Amino acid sequence: MHKTIQLSMRLIASAAIFLFTAAPASAQLLKYNSQAEILGAAAVSPDSGRQVLKGLLSVCAQTGAQSLSTFENALAGWEKRHQLFLQENARIKQDFLRRADNPGTSEEERRAIKNMYEVLVPKTIEAQIASLATPINTIEDPKAKASLCNDYAQSVVEGQWDLQKNDPTLANFLADRIKKRGK
Repeated sequence: MHKTIQLSMRLIASAAIFLFTAAPASAQLLKYNSQAEILGAAAVSPDSGRQVLKGLLSVCAQTGAQSLSTFENALAGWEKRHQLFLQENARIKQDFLRRADNPGTSEEERRAIKNMYEVLVPKTIEAQIASLATPINTIEDPKAKASLCNDYAQSVVEGQWDLQKNDPTLANFLADRIKKRGK
């Protein structure tokens, strides 16, 4: 297998691993074996976390929860705290997509990158949202649903979803890239 294909496969595997751990949990922190793995995670995060939060907000909205504005405010705060990380994540994603569109990129590598963004990432985000929505959807009492949505919102406000808490290695990687560009 060509060296760049191996690198792309490692990047994509890292992105997949990150996606499965994007939600806050008491699980151990991610450990990366190389800069390439960190770059793979940076190709999808923190935007994937934002998409999970937006999906969770949508689930809470469907419950008719009175706490919807609380969750919207929590998400807005999260986005503000992650603004520079989100911008850097978008730059890295664009680099990957340009690489996939480059005529010099092998067909296998091109397919792997496209699959990551068009299949793997969306399906994983959808699965995370479904997992987080299950407790909300199984509760029959509207007040209890609203309370659970409030709890989720509060965890966002408290920083439980922040990249610095869930993946400090990736947060530092992104911060270093931002600093090198002089932001």
